[in-house]
Parts: sequence; C-alpha cells; structure tokens
Amino acid sequence: VQEFGLLCKNIPDPWKPSDLVPTRDSFSRIKKYVTERLLDVFSLLTLKYYLDGWKKKPFAADAEELYNLMNEAYAQGNTKYLETVCAPSMIGTLKNEIKSRKYDFEWRKESTLTPARIVQIRCGRIAGNYTVGQVVVRMDQEQTVSAIARGARSQIKRGNAKTTHVREYVVFQRTVTDPNEPWFIYGKIPVP
Repeated sequence: VQEFGLLCKNIPDPWKPSDLVPTRDSFSRIKKYVTERLLDVFSLLTLKYYLDGWKKKPFAADAEELYNLMNEAYAQGNTKYLETVCAPSMIGTLKNEIKSRKYDFEWRKESTLTPARIVQIRCGRIAGNYTVGQVVVRMDQEQTVSAIARGARSQIKRGNAKTTHVREYVVFQRTVTDPNEPWFIYGKIPVP
C-alpha cells in the first residue's frame, strides 16, 4: 500500500440558486463548481476505463460496509484487521489512540440515515502508467458506542450506551492500474 496524499482536500459546496445572480463572487463560484464537476467526470471515466464494471452505487455500498468493519475493529482494538483496510498513516494514528485509551468499546451501526453517497472522485497519474484513484464517500449514520473494560467482552452494560448522529467524509484509495490492489481507507476529510 502506497500513499500519495490527498488529491483534493475539500468537499465541493453544493449548488445554490443564489449563484445565478450575476456578481463577481457568483462567477468565481460557478467557475469553481464547473471545474470540480469536470474533474469528477474525468476521474469517473478514468475509473471506468481501468476498473471493468465499476459503478458508483455498488461502490458506495461496499465502502459503507468497509467503513463499518473499520469502526468495529477500532472499537475492539483490533489493529491487525485495521492494517488490512487502512492506509499506513491512518494506522499509526489509530494505533496511538487505541494504546492511550483506558477502555475498549462496543460499536454498532443503529441505522443509515441517508445511503452512503459518493461526493467526489479524483484520479491522478503519478508516474508513467501508474494511476491512483481516490473516492470520497459521505457516511450518514446513527451509531451506538458503549465503553467496556479492557479485555472484557462478556457483559456490556447497556446503561452507558450512547447513540449519536455521525456524518463523515471517508477517503478510499486504490492504484487503479494494478488490478490486484484492493480499495483501502486512506483517511477522513473534515465535515464542511
């Protein structure tokens, strides 16, 4: 697994009807919006060219499942599984957080508030025929987290369970020119 940094560090703003009023700011917002959309289309075509049968909706569903498995492994402190699904820099951060906490956790997804949705696609040629793809997926869920004593997996007190609304933008990366490389979680982008 190789890391190349984020190909785009921000989530594009949604289109607003007020952008149609002709002002200097609205023209720059329209230009930025059109540029972002053209980059998305180019990147989508690149993914479809290299990855036969790649589609947005099935990918978003698979990405949500991988995200859920990562959260569960993180809650349990399972660093071996995290190493198989996360980028090395993210692994380092997660391992440090796991070592410094006093409790393990039980994590559960209670519900999906809105289906996982791809909000951005970026591809970049790194060298020669070496192309990397990054897909940002918005996760919008109700999650329950329960603190439990380290190593104790038998009885979990339901009284300390806390359900929260979580919206995260998760970046998935893959070398698209390598047919054997799987998608992995590169990191997260702060919620705009």
